[in-house]
Amino acid sequence: MDTITKKNRRALELKFNRFISYIIISLLILGFPLTAALSTALGIDTRMASIGFRLAVDLISILSVAYVIAVSGRIRINGAILIFLVIYFIRLVFDQICNNEFASTAMVYFLAFVAIPTVSVMATVSNEFHEDELARILFWPSIMFIVIYYYLLQSGLIFLKIDTRASLESLNPISLGHAAATVAIIGFYNASSSSKLSTRIYSLCMIAAAIPIMASSGSRGPLIAFAFAVVFLGFSKFKRFLYLIPIIAFGVYFVDPDALVMERFLSTFSSLDRSSLERQEVQKLAWNAFIENPIVGRHFIDTSFNSIATYPHNVFLETAMALGILGLVVLIVILFSVGRSVLIGVGKKHPLVVAFFIQIFIGAQFSGSIWLNEKIFSLSVLIIALGGNLLIKKRVERQIISNVWKQN
Repeated sequence: MDTITKKNRRALELKFNRFISYIIISLLILGFPLTAALSTALGIDTRMASIGFRLAVDLISILSVAYVIAVSGRIRINGAILIFLVIYFIRLVFDQICNNEFASTAMVYFLAFVAIPTVSVMATVSNEFHEDELARILFWPSIMFIVIYYYLLQSGLIFLKIDTRASLESLNPISLGHAAATVAIIGFYNASSSSKLSTRIYSLCMIAAAIPIMASSGSRGPLIAFAFAVVFLGFSKFKRFLYLIPIIAFGVYFVDPDALVMERFLSTFSSLDRSSLERQEVQKLAWNAFIENPIVGRHFIDTSFNSIATYPHNVFLETAMALGILGLVVLIVILFSVGRSVLIGVGKKHPLVVAFFIQIFIGAQFSGSIWLNEKIFSLSVLIIALGGNLLIKKRVERQIISNVWKQN
């Protein structure tokens, strides 16, 4: 009886961990843009709504870690990612001591947005992770985001004019574009995976509605990231390539060739694209900062080129600038572990999670900063943990086969 009770308790623990990991990952993937859109629609102070959302995520994360420690006495830790988080936090502390005016804010953002949720995913990721369940959880919030966006558009709270980029008060054009790309990826996965005709139809409608939002943001990064993520999903199961046909058709029909995003694509390498030229200048300064201090980096943010930008909008250059060779090595180890996990089976068994990572990783080459990127490390933890689970499962299967052969 005690054995049965222990097994039931263990099953409940695993089910709870799985549910919590789904909730945390869903909140990280789509929670903030949905909060921004919803607060704008309801006329709520978007800043307070954002803070409330972040606090809720942190509270869930802290409680989930405390629960796992209380039940099992330990949590599974990814050494490379934990080292990266620790040394980056040390960099922020050092810059605060050196009177960098942005360091204190960055520390709060980094702990609340990046470190705490990442550790929570480490603690709660389950051996029984099923991404179809994650896709179902994300399905309705995705539709909700689409509906609210078009409501805001019809209400005049989003203005679309020539040479302007759509945005919300607390959601800049790039973030809006990535939110739409995420919705389109979820739609593509559900359309190509669900056995229900109604779900496939809804999902195709989601894609058709999300593509104009990506275009209206005027951002190139989200479109590029979406394209790579969708192609990966196609390779994970070749029949999914059939669903590229409606995506291409939607793109041709809904995206005006004269749209700002197309103009920005065409001018990327010309002297007319001010944004690209400014970013290249910042990246040169970041590279110079790394060359001057190659071992431990120079600073997490450069106040000397604040009029252009304060970080280089590229995760590799930012890591080099902030953490030097040590940080770059740790980042490469993390990415190697992610790639290895994808190749040993995570890419085949959990393509949606990998597609999200591809989107975020490619986006991190064009925009964003380490201390604000709440997704890249959490998804890295998830993929590496899922890879570890697959390796354990394969070892157990090999051991069983070996024991059978020995008995025969």
